[in-house]
Amino acid sequence: MENRNTRIIVIVTLVVIILSGAAYLYHRSRLSTAVSELEITFDSVNVRSLQLLPSPEANLTLIYVANNTRNIDFRITLDGELYYGSNFITPLTVENARIRGNGLSTFQMDVTITGSILNTIDPENRNEYILQGELVATSRFLGIIPVTVTKSLSNYDPGQN
Repeated sequence: MENRNTRIIVIVTLVVIILSGAAYLYHRSRLSTAVSELEITFDSVNVRSLQLLPSPEANLTLIYVANNTRNIDFRITLDGELYYGSNFITPLTVENARIRGNGLSTFQMDVTITGSILNTIDPENRNEYILQGELVATSRFLGIIPVTVTKSLSNYDPGQN
């Protein structure tokens, strides 16, 4: 009788583990699909401060819109670099920005641009900006277990998509 109860417990435990693993993989697949379909577009720029002398410097807030077409909420962390053509402008960092499911979410990046790079940038031309880096999306399985998906942003044009 004791052997039978032990077998039942082992079988039930294995079934729970298998079902939990399958549910985790399904959740990760949903997150991966949402991240691969995520559209990030440049929305606007706010000038926080502008200094011309003794050396030019602009402190800006870049505002982006993320369109998540999937029904899954997640948070993103972005570590990248912004280029204007082949000219490096500034590193870009986003920490823990919330992206809502089935809709638009905004997030912002604070940047400082200094020196001669200000002279090479045409503020009206959105087509020359290239974002390179890595986007990490994190969701929670069962509200507690983190699920992470990484997307490479190689020559990503934030002005177009």
